[in-house]
Amino acid sequence: MKVRTVFAGWLGVACLMLVHSAMGEIREDFSNGFPGKAGGGWEGPWTEKTLACRFTSVSAVPGPLEPSGSGSLRVEGESESAQACNASLSRQYGGDELALEGPVQYSFAVRLDRFSPDLRYAIFDASAAQVGTGANVTWLISAIGGFWTAFDGQGDDREAGEMPLGIPVREGIVYTVRVTAFPGQRKWEVELTDGLRTAVLRNLNFRSRAETLGGYLHYGFSDNKPATPSQFGFTLGTITMKPAEDTGSAH
Repeated sequence: MKVRTVFAGWLGVACLMLVHSAMGEIREDFSNGFPGKAGGGWEGPWTEKTLACRFTSVSAVPGPLEPSGSGSLRVEGESESAQACNASLSRQYGGDELALEGPVQYSFAVRLDRFSPDLRYAIFDASAAQVGTGANVTWLISAIGGFWTAFDGQGDDREAGEMPLGIPVREGIVYTVRVTAFPGQRKWEVELTDGLRTAVLRNLNFRSRAETLGGYLHYGFSDNKPATPSQFGFTLGTITMKPAEDTGSAH
């Protein structure tokens, strides 16, 4: 009887280990075209959201954006009227491949094909598919005012706001980004490089007060000068998400 009890206990542990080991990398290299479909950790296809903006073209294109990639996605859009303009592409992730309780590491490449000081590009995780950022965003990086920034949310008696990464925004440059999120601590960190310079910010706070990731990865844009018609354009390279080491970001 004791042997059976011990065996059952070890069997339970083994099952938990199998569940943990089943979690792996989620990947999008756009080799299956756009908008894609559910599978491999993606809960469905890419979703378009717009407010006074419209997507003029979204298409998977052959050839990698970065050396380690396979394919890419070219996105173009424009403002429709003299109103605040926002738009985003988002996709739900997680499933059996990745636990939203984290920690999770995101890696991706992006090239801004159209940029001016009037435009903002935002990359973020949120708890729903949405047109722009909001209080439910966990981590957020932006290209705004000519530079890349990272959002430091409420917490640790620090003021919330955009933290400069010190990397300028230039059209045609491929930026590679690695974000590591620690949802149990509501912390995150980012490493961004333009091929010549690398910036790292650690010990950043989530904007959201949730202790899990939102589960919707967003690539969005907005117009900071709505009275003037604007054109948007960016290209995405390979996206990967995988479990990260639970070391925390406070170091």
